[in-house]
Amino acid sequence: MTFSGPKIIEANQKYYKNISSSYDEEARGQSLFNHYLYAQFCSILGGMDKDVIRVLDFGIGTGFASEVLLRAARDLSKSVEIDGIDVSADMVEHAKKKLGTDVAIQLYNGIDLPTFNNNFDFVIFCSVLHHLYDPGPVINQICPIISPGGAVYIAQEPNPFINTIILSLRRLFKLMPDEATQEAEYHQFFTPGIAPKVLCGYLNSHGITTEVSFTNSSLIDELTTRFGRGVSVLFVPLRFLNNRFMCLSYSIRGAKQNPTVS
Repeated sequence: MTFSGPKIIEANQKYYKNISSSYDEEARGQSLFNHYLYAQFCSILGGMDKDVIRVLDFGIGTGFASEVLLRAARDLSKSVEIDGIDVSADMVEHAKKKLGTDVAIQLYNGIDLPTFNNNFDFVIFCSVLHHLYDPGPVINQICPIISPGGAVYIAQEPNPFINTIILSLRRLFKLMPDEATQEAEYHQFFTPGIAPKVLCGYLNSHGITTEVSFTNSSLIDELTTRFGRGVSVLFVPLRFLNNRFMCLSYSIRGAKQNPTVS
């Protein structure tokens, strides 16, 4: 099977057309990941001393990350202006209905970034980069429009070390999802995942320092949804694992350096 950037973009458009109406229902079960994301956003926003913090939610979907960000900003008494873009017209429509005028949302062709009026202080990639055939061009387009002193947060990317094992088990026991899901989540099923050092390399080349962290928050949410809260206590030990050998997902937090003042 031959893949290309446009083919994977089209696969995502078709995939999310089919699940956009049920996506929020599934997201409601992500309570622990929601809490994890909220804590990260509070930490990042809390370190920004700006009257208005401009944010880009890349791959906004139905607005899950933007909702969490708005709550964090409100609790910190921070003013934010959020732009969101996505390749799925159906997800964009749902996000617009849910978020209203709180977020400026537009459709994105997956290749050329829309034109924005200003640079951004904070860019979010929440569970999105593994959906791209090649995340390099996207990151290289985004980094120049991040303001000096700004931040990047990449969340919920599959950890290649663990995902390699999971893929082997899925194939062995014939538990692979349908072809549409595999194509849409390209780097979760056709590759083991994007290595953190690859994404960090792209960011570092634009003067963005990076820090990688590992988590099982989304895994615990999925297990709790599948087996019920009555047995969720069995999954508590997973919360305390935080290394690449024992965690399903990773995140990257980046900070763009201010230019040296001479």
